[in-house]
Amino acid sequence: MNLPTKSRCHSSLLSLIATAAIILLWQTGCDTGMINTNFLPSPLVIGTTLFEETMQGELLQHIQASIIRLLSSASSGIICGLLAGLAIHLSTMTRSVLSPWISSLFAVPKIALLPLLVMWLGTGESSRFAMIALGVALPTAIYTWHSLDHVEYKWIELGKALRLSRYQAIRHILLPAALPNILTGIRLSTTIGIILLTAAEMLGSSSGVGFYLMNAGNLALVEQMMSGIVVLILLANGFNLLLALVSGCN
Repeated sequence: MNLPTKSRCHSSLLSLIATAAIILLWQTGCDTGMINTNFLPSPLVIGTTLFEETMQGELLQHIQASIIRLLSSASSGIICGLLAGLAIHLSTMTRSVLSPWISSLFAVPKIALLPLLVMWLGTGESSRFAMIALGVALPTAIYTWHSLDHVEYKWIELGKALRLSRYQAIRHILLPAALPNILTGIRLSTTIGIILLTAAEMLGSSSGVGFYLMNAGNLALVEQMMSGIVVLILLANGFNLLLALVSGCN
């Protein structure tokens, strides 16, 4: 086992130990009365509630709705972002037209666009899809064109020395060199997508984990609220781990 691998193993082990210690202290605080369980239930109660809600099937339906919503909108946003970023890198005219708009819209909280999208697209899935896709596309585009812009010049010179066509240089030189940073951008974009997904489901949906959280909050069901938060954490970490594995394979 080499040094970087050992370092990653030690870091993962330390994270697990720290997480277990925090959960243990949390549970102890609840059992001894130091923590008011009316506002913060114990990990054991949250785990039991999560298991019961999952076995009843309703929570699984909300999770399924959120995953389908996220996959469809985020994948569309990633594709559009990659194409826009590539176009901006390759064309000066496209950079002049698109980059100011993308940079400006990226700075705007996407949830602020939801009322406008609802007015344009209605209160159905279309407005939620558009908000999530837009929120994912913008950072993906920015990471893509900046990653391509900062490919080391020696790789570009290599393509010229090999007399590669423009398409061959993009496929065999530019994209492989920029791919790690692009994948980092996609991981960030997916996290933003999960945040927007939750907000969109809270504000106008009848399904999804965000709706489940909002409904539990309206009824002051703290255990269900914490269960929904745990589901969102698992969902975000699951997608992040999947993308990290893809990054590691490249």
